[in-house]
Amino acid sequence: MSRFTRLAAVLAAALFSAGCYTTKIVHGDVQGDTTEVHRRLQHTFIYGIVSPNRIDVDRVCKGGEVKAVKSQVAGLGLLANWITLGIYTPLTVKVTCAYNEKAWMDALPEDEALPTTVDAALLE
Repeated sequence: MSRFTRLAAVLAAALFSAGCYTTKIVHGDVQGDTTEVHRRLQHTFIYGIVSPNRIDVDRVCKGGEVKAVKSQVAGLGLLANWITLGIYTPLTVKVTCAYNEKAWMDALPEDEALPTTVDAALLE
């Protein structure tokens, strides 16, 4: 086997052994009237080990509770990972938030709170 053939075989094995991967963390006790999914692109390096910034999930949910966090490398992110040989690995992070109506209303600023009664003069 020639040196070029061995090198090609090793590179092909490395390329095809890397694939999509997903990590999902679910908080099972969270209940809510509605759920909302927020997507963020997280730029990471060295196969996702080094990340320059963190995602503050409490800030993402704004008054709701974090129900699940899922990060994955797939599609174009996987292609970018292959092309850069793992130096740049973009992750797609999905944060699922659960909201119940009372907690959501309490999170609104005073000037944005919805009226609970309607003045009869406004209906005329």
